[in-house]
Amino acid sequence: MCSLYDEKTLHQTGEFSQTVFMTTSSLAVTATTSGRIILWDRPMYSKYRAANHLKEGLFLDPRQRVCIRMLQIMSPQCAIPFLGISGSYIIAGTAQGKIHY
Repeated sequence: MCSLYDEKTLHQTGEFSQTVFMTTSSLAVTATTSGRIILWDRPMYSKYRAANHLKEGLFLDPRQRVCIRMLQIMSPQCAIPFLGISGSYIIAGTAQGKIHY
């Protein structure tokens, strides 16, 4: 798993064009106007804080996602306006009229 991206990094990805959710997992996939795909998943927090040995539960919104991977699949000038899911495949339709699996 890659490190989490901060807001500054996410703003450099271009505008988000579409997000789809994987039906077989907790992953979400977002396409951008700069040819990137961003994978999101639920954050994995420990229920207890080991550093202070305190049994402190953490509140976690089930809709919350964190960026786990950012992939440049097209050139930065090529937007990805369409995303789809077919089984375990992610389908990306580009502004150039190409379809990628």
